[in-house]
Amino acid sequence: MDKDEYLRLASLRKLEKMEVRPSSRPPCREEIQEARPLLWPSKPPCAGPLGYPAPHSASSEELSGECGYSAACRRPHARRAPRSRPDALNLPPPISPHRPRTQAKMSRGLFASLLACDDDASLQAIAAYPTLRHARASNGATPLLVAAGVGSLRVVEALLAAGATLGEVDEAGATAVHVAAGAGRDDVLQSLTSSADFHRRGAAAVLEARTAEGETPLMHAARSGFHLAISTLVRLGADVHAVSDVTGLDALALAALSGWAPAVQELLAAGASPSRATREGVLPVMFACQGGSVPTVKALLEAGVGGGFYAERSPAGRKGRVSRALSGVGSSSGSAGSRPRPASLDSGEGEATPSSSPGRGDGSGPGGAGAPAPPGSPGGGSSVGGSSVGATAGNEGEGPGGGGAGLLSAADMLSWRDKRGLTALLHACSSGHLEVARYLADERGADPLARDAGGRSAVHLAAQVGDVPLLLWALRAGGDEAARLEERTEKGSTPLGCAVQGERREAVEQLLGRGARLEARDAKGRTVLGRAAARGQTAMCRMLVSRGSDLTATDAEGRVPRQLAAKNGFMATAEALSSLARHAYMTKPLPIVLEGR
Repeated sequence: MDKDEYLRLASLRKLEKMEVRPSSRPPCREEIQEARPLLWPSKPPCAGPLGYPAPHSASSEELSGECGYSAACRRPHARRAPRSRPDALNLPPPISPHRPRTQAKMSRGLFASLLACDDDASLQAIAAYPTLRHARASNGATPLLVAAGVGSLRVVEALLAAGATLGEVDEAGATAVHVAAGAGRDDVLQSLTSSADFHRRGAAAVLEARTAEGETPLMHAARSGFHLAISTLVRLGADVHAVSDVTGLDALALAALSGWAPAVQELLAAGASPSRATREGVLPVMFACQGGSVPTVKALLEAGVGGGFYAERSPAGRKGRVSRALSGVGSSSGSAGSRPRPASLDSGEGEATPSSSPGRGDGSGPGGAGAPAPPGSPGGGSSVGGSSVGATAGNEGEGPGGGGAGLLSAADMLSWRDKRGLTALLHACSSGHLEVARYLADERGADPLARDAGGRSAVHLAAQVGDVPLLLWALRAGGDEAARLEERTEKGSTPLGCAVQGERREAVEQLLGRGARLEARDAKGRTVLGRAAARGQTAMCRMLVSRGSDLTATDAEGRVPRQLAAKNGFMATAEALSSLARHAYMTKPLPIVLEGR
């Protein structure tokens, strides 16, 4: 019995229960629908000829005709309205809010053609549906932002002509100018900045627009290292001294971190200062060391004296406010290697403006009462109007030795320390860049024995990142290799302990092969095996035990490595150490005692 026959018989049984005399005709559709809740509690997995359609509110025009399943039934039933067909010209119907599926389909097609760089298809869709300029991608980007990112100049011009604006932003707050600058689309960037909407909004409003990370279009171009886009934005009046209120970085710091020397040189030529420190006291040359670009580091060091910047915090505790101060270095009397101060730096919102010009004999010039001390000297700082301004930065630990000198030379940049006490050379070692470290130490005279605030030297940092060539260079750079193997941090860690902490097996092998001691203990009395057990490093524990590390060595509180692992919740490591201890005990030769002699 098929499904239709089953439903027909069931409907007849229902009619008998309702005391309705069955006729010779079969049940119609509505009669079967009335019986469906009793016969089929839920919607069947497939819809047959009956289909069980959802209830439909029919209009008076649709209420016509009879049931097609029975000639004896005279009940009117709702019929679907005929589907509209395209006209003779075969033109697509216009998009309206009442057709969301068509709108979404056309939007997906437009974004697909934009990402495929199919300009002809994109232009055809925009011409047929001008309202597509308001479409949004999954990340909130409009067609104008996508076209600017892929470099479709014709599509960008068509969208601007159709009414797209430079105020459109995605979920990250980036405009089309941000996207074009970050992607290095110089032709698109020039088209955007020469549009009527750009002039209507004003150059300042467009070029100083901020993303959610507080970055301007110039920062986007600097982060990606596109010097042509940087040149275009600077020519239009972009502020090279703007600082992100979220990250505290400016365009020069982002360009230095990206490692693109042409972008750094372009910003330096525009007046960016290589002496500006972030809220953490990090200079652009330190970011360049993290980026691993020797030409970028060289360009920043050769920039010499900067524009007189130092990082300062207000007494209220607001971080990242950059103050500008003039000092005697680079005064009107002239000094070698000094650069003129840009006129745009003489005023700014929330920034300290010097009250007197340098070199006037009022305590702010060379030899005056407020002459700046070199960074690294106790109480060093720049002077403005006869009063030391380095004291504020020095109290925050911005400069080396507590100093906050306003102008930095190349030697000052190399000796400058951030809040963690890291120098430029230590930044290069912590990032694993051997060529930069070798350039700073061999050609620039950076101190390879310098240590940070935690007592870590270049050897500790190289061992922690696991760069074996850098580690071998750091061991030889300090002179006595055996002494460098025994260098201790403030927590008592040796280079071997730092390598174990970072789980750098190759570095551990190199240090052990050069005479590093496994029994060396830190400030808590733990050996390197105890430190690895306390961190749950099972593989490292097995390696150290195979190299002869003592499984029964206790720390200052009398706990063996297995107990340290169990205390911190690393039961797998504790079980592995117990298994290694049992194996070592069972394979240990027993002493032979000779009796009678």
